[in-house]
Amino acid sequence: SGGLFRSTGAYQDLDAVIDASGVRLMGLVPEDPALAAAFLRGKRAQESSPGMKALSRVAGRLEGEAIPLPEL
Repeated sequence: SGGLFRSTGAYQDLDAVIDASGVRLMGLVPEDPALAAAFLRGKRAQESSPGMKALSRVAGRLEGEAIPLPEL
């Protein structure tokens, strides 16, 4: 959580990325090998996979639902 930002030295944390970009963050999608494998096969990933859960939250936000971002 935040290690990538600190290790690259580009940004202090996720908030700094959001501030620098000037756009609204719609969601965070974690690295999920099962999600990637399913999409490469042209299939839908399991609803229970972390990546699919994150994409579902993003879709809800795009539809206007008030879904809070998860804690990092």
